[in-house]
Amino acid sequence: MGVKVVFHILAPFDVFYQRGNAKIRSLIRAALRRADHVVCLSERDKAVMSTFLLSSSVSVLRSNVRVSAGSATNVDRRGRERINVIFIGGLDPFRKGIYDILKALPIVMSACKNICFTFTGGDNVRYALDNSLDPLFTPWVSFRDWLSQAEKVALYRAADLLLLPSYEEGLPYVIVEAMAAGLPIISTPVGAIPEVIEEGINGFLINPGDYQALARRIVRLCQDEELRLQIGRTNREKASRLYAQDVIFQELEAIYDQLLASNMTSRKSLRPFESKGGPLPNA
Repeated sequence: MGVKVVFHILAPFDVFYQRGNAKIRSLIRAALRRADHVVCLSERDKAVMSTFLLSSSVSVLRSNVRVSAGSATNVDRRGRERINVIFIGGLDPFRKGIYDILKALPIVMSACKNICFTFTGGDNVRYALDNSLDPLFTPWVSFRDWLSQAEKVALYRAADLLLLPSYEEGLPYVIVEAMAAGLPIISTPVGAIPEVIEEGINGFLINPGDYQALARRIVRLCQDEELRLQIGRTNREKASRLYAQDVIFQELEAIYDQLLASNMTSRKSLRPFESKGGPLPNA
């Protein structure tokens, strides 16, 4: 009917696509080719899609976050007696590196006593703590179940550092939230994370599974308040400039406006009920 179609993908496309067999990948390509425009989360995903779509038909639209005082952006973290490190787990905390954090704990605690760790998530996070946390360190570790939005804001305000040493990701929303909250971040160079975190500038990237490097980065940020605060300020600024809701909404609106403008032009050349479609290119 000449209606424009936008396919907006909010998951890690490259992982999903590469895991499929030849038939599945062919179906994915055919589905995306039916869209007039595809929106994805990262340059990494766009690069994969551009192997079978025109690059001009794919846009990268970053995750957005509300950047305001209510999202914990204006917190003064200077002079805190105890550094609060947080891990926000999901349904698969193993994939997000929880066991590497637990392996790093003895190294961290040998160098830093003014530190505590808060783990959040569901039963899988609780299971990991119950079965892998050395009881010696339980006074420095706490567990929180699934959080409401207000509880999450309070958690960010009380935190000094976010850990997400994942093995597989797209663009984790928790990283964007932590940036808006002014937190330094230690993560891994998987998925779109390297497009967000610049080593030593607004966080640190360690190889997945390298718990010793993870421990060293935690200790460094724990012991260097000025570095910790500087990275936090950099993240707040970057979130305001690139990930704020009004910025992303304007970019999305521009995509719609461009498609609608081209739609009005193409409709003039169509006979009634004539479709612009046709046979799909060979997959």
